[in-house]
Amino acid sequence: MLRKISEGPQGKQKLACVEQVIQRYSFVVACIQKVVAESRRPVLQYASINPHRSNDMEAKTYTKRENARRAGVAAGVPAELVEISVHKNGDEVRFGWKAKQPPAGAAQGAANTPPATATESVPVAAPVAVQGVTTSKAKKAAAPKVPRIEQNGVKRPKDGGLCAAVWAWLDANPTATIKEAKAAAPQHGWNENNVACEFYVWRKFNSIARQTSDSAPAHA
Repeated sequence: MLRKISEGPQGKQKLACVEQVIQRYSFVVACIQKVVAESRRPVLQYASINPHRSNDMEAKTYTKRENARRAGVAAGVPAELVEISVHKNGDEVRFGWKAKQPPAGAAQGAANTPPATATESVPVAAPVAVQGVTTSKAKKAAAPKVPRIEQNGVKRPKDGGLCAAVWAWLDANPTATIKEAKAAAPQHGWNENNVACEFYVWRKFNSIARQTSDSAPAHA
């Protein structure tokens, strides 16, 4: 067939084109064969690759996070350095563990700490019991309550007030009239109306009859 194509005035040109086409198809066929060969090789599936795993214990998975953490602690890894990993296989979820690297500061501090020796130990004195010192102020003792004297249904005023001052003046001037008591109010800074009220209450307390005049009061 190639001989027939090569005959004629343009035979060599046609033959060169045919050879180029054959080379291209040969290259495509070779690529396809390579892909098919690669696809037939056995494929290894890895669920997860952990470069920190050092033994088969870390490769195990558990149904609960707590179980995975306990396994890491049981293997001698501190609890704060146990890292939980999650493995999913379809709808199933399992948990594994791996050891984390300690923080750089903690690792450096542990490396810089010199080992303790027997000569470096210093005996520590037993703690001395210190009696508690109260800083709160002592409460003042409550002043004893003085009972108020009551007579004829009237209680005597407590000492220190204005009413008690009026009563003290009336005790010192038992013969004073209401007019005299009111006259003494300004010089003591009392109110005349209050003095009048206290005058009659004081008289009832002392069982003194009501005055009928400005004369001295008469005892009942």
